[in-house]
Amino acid sequence: MEDRYFQLLDQLADLGENLCRSRMDPDTWHEYLQSGFDQSHVPDLIRILDDDTLHESEFAGTAMAPIHAWRILAELKAVGAIPALISLLPRVDDDDWIGEEFPDVFSKIGPSSLESIESYARDSRNGEFARICTFHSISQMGCDHPEQRTRCVEILTDLLRVHETNDPNINGFLVSALSDLGALESFEVVREAYEKNHVELSVLGGLREAEYYFKIGANDYDGVDAFVEERLHRLREFSESHPFEPTQIIEKPQPMVAGRKVGRNDLCPCGSGKKYKKCHGFAGTLY
Repeated sequence: MEDRYFQLLDQLADLGENLCRSRMDPDTWHEYLQSGFDQSHVPDLIRILDDDTLHESEFAGTAMAPIHAWRILAELKAVGAIPALISLLPRVDDDDWIGEEFPDVFSKIGPSSLESIESYARDSRNGEFARICTFHSISQMGCDHPEQRTRCVEILTDLLRVHETNDPNINGFLVSALSDLGALESFEVVREAYEKNHVELSVLGGLREAEYYFKIGANDYDGVDAFVEERLHRLREFSESHPFEPTQIIEKPQPMVAGRKVGRNDLCPCGSGKKYKKCHGFAGTLY
């Protein structure tokens, strides 16, 4: 059993950093299964996720092993990996691979993960960025699994209803997640949070911007072309001075002028040719 585990660990470490980066797009993760990974590997893949020494390794190949592991588990729809994945959420402060990839990981595993994600999202004792990751995971689940959309909207809306006791940053990302789902049915709660000044404006902008993102009166939005161009200009400047490195620590979002919201799966406005979520995007904003 030990030999099997260490053989698998060596195999993932040998895949290395370059392959890890070349398969950042979740649409490519199925290629792992072409190497022979199957359900028999699930227990050892979960063990790799649970091994703290790997996450803290100074060797790039070894440190990338958990990333390869969770992608394979996602493709195998390994429901048994959900507790191990949830236990990794607190690491998002130091590992932005988690923030980038876990929404897709949970969504690929499927709706079976929604209950655990919801439970984590509702616990205000959990870290800010870890909870934000779960908001984004819930939104991704609703987008990828239409039959779960209503439930996902209900969860996020319920969390936003207590906006008076939430941190404004949390409220901002809840609004962002709801806008990703096009949750017009929740906009009265969104409006109330804005009107009581409980929403961090650097995440999505003010109420008028939120109306635009939710496509409320979008045709009457004055100056939107200039607004979008300014946003793109700032993104280009940011991309030139801050090249994306997935191993960087996620920093708390800084105040920025909001513009047209760029979808996670849209091309990044910086011109890199990558999807926004794989270039300058995290939870719908810059970090």
